[in-house]
Amino acid sequence: MQLPIRIITLTKPGNIKVSIPNVPNKQWAEQMISSSGKELDILYTDKSEYTTGVSEMETGLQAGKYYIQIYRPSYGNSEEKPYSFSLNYEQSNYYEQEPNDTAQSATEIYVIMTTMVF
Repeated sequence: MQLPIRIITLTKPGNIKVSIPNVPNKQWAEQMISSSGKELDILYTDKSEYTTGVSEMETGLQAGKYYIQIYRPSYGNSEEKPYSFSLNYEQSNYYEQEPNDTAQSATEIYVIMTTMVF
């Protein structure tokens, strides 16, 4: 089952937190996709028989346009089962930001404190 893609536009860098309720014996997957089509992160909900609570994923992102797609994995049995999700955004430069798969694209880390070991 192919589901709608949602568009997120961030004017400043920050952290996106996606939460999807776990449903016993049902599974959903959520993909965070860059504007160039690269998969940045993926979340699978817990489908165990006695699951409760929510599955969550946090992704630090630079300013820009992103896509979120929630779908049923091909090995799951979530057809005809409605889903819900929540999305929270916190503006900040203090998160690791995707994409960061190379030294050139890595998020710069600022060290505020030093640790002394004796």
